[in-house]
Amino acid sequence: MNPKELEQELTQLKSEADRLAEEELDETGNRTERYEAARALNDRLMSLRGQVDAAPAVERAELDELWRAAERNLIFLLFAAGQAEAAAPQDLGSLARQLSTEAFELAQTMVSGQVDPSKLQEKVLELDKRLKELAHLPGHEAPDVQKALGEADLDLTFVYAGGKGAMSLRMHRFMQEGTRTRR
Repeated sequence: MNPKELEQELTQLKSEADRLAEEELDETGNRTERYEAARALNDRLMSLRGQVDAAPAVERAELDELWRAAERNLIFLLFAAGQAEAAAPQDLGSLARQLSTEAFELAQTMVSGQVDPSKLQEKVLELDKRLKELAHLPGHEAPDVQKALGEADLDLTFVYAGGKGAMSLRMHRFMQEGTRTRR
């Protein structure tokens, strides 16, 4: 896509994101449909990031500004529509850390033998779904978010595999400490 076409695409994305943001602020329309539309727009926007970065320097600043303007509205929409049931607004980092803590506690529960691992599969699938949703939100590239999501993913994979295979470093430490205390 040439820079002019990219500018048109980004302008259209920004306009659509602006419209959805206005609907959210006015509380009109269907929130679920708005959230799905925002996710689709976000996917389109993310697919254009590489083209913005590869644009000639002369056009790159303007394209980047358009891209970021659309991203800001989509961040607002995805959190407003997707997290409406949350008791208090939270940033992506705290949501990722919360998920990571839940995944670690689930892995600890499995290793301690308190619950049959087969009974944990439903919870693993629920947490994995939340992980995938967070991993697609704007801002997921932040180091603290990546760290929390990566640890959660390892812990969930560990539980899903019944305690076999790769595990997070914190799970490894937890298991080593448990072995030391049993000796």
